[in-house]
Amino acid sequence: ILDEPFSGLDPVSTEEFKTAILKLKSQGKTIIFSSHIMTNIEDLCDDVLLINKGKSILQGDLNEIKSKYKEQFEKDISLNDIFIKAVGE
Repeated sequence: ILDEPFSGLDPVSTEEFKTAILKLKSQGKTIIFSSHIMTNIEDLCDDVLLINKGKSILQGDLNEIKSKYKEQFEKDISLNDIFIKAVGE
């Protein structure tokens, strides 16, 4: 279980830690990862649960979620954009 694991890390340490997480993932390990940095979520996660004010607002396979939003907005869209649209600008 990782809660904001990249907070306070320099760029080199961040990349080393990402590599370690991806290695665990490739070994079939389940990693519960909490972060406000959506690019890290996109880089590391297969399934997501977006929470706003203690309530689930979006849950599922990251690629499926992005595909649905891509169809809706007719362009590639980041998880950060999806979160903003889901909670209101």
